[in-house]
Amino acid sequence: AGQSSSNGSNLPKKEGTKAGGLNHAMFIMDNPGKVLDFYDQDKKKLGEGSYGSVCKAKNKASGAMRAIKTISKAQMKNVDRFKQEIA
Repeated sequence: AGQSSSNGSNLPKKEGTKAGGLNHAMFIMDNPGKVLDFYDQDKKKLGEGSYGSVCKAKNKASGAMRAIKTISKAQMKNVDRFKQEIA
């Protein structure tokens, strides 16, 4: 069963994760909606790599700032490599 983290959210907390830290359970692998329905995305890129680019975004509901990686579907030829990229 998940525990509440120190910031009051209901995200699962993995044993051994430092306060304020991240673990894989906190990432969403499947979401039926579009990212722009949930986030206001900055136009300025924070970085760019072979698979896509990263920019800053603000969660519309909570106001939390996040980094969003945009990956081109055309570059996604190997699904296992894609899963490794986002893991």
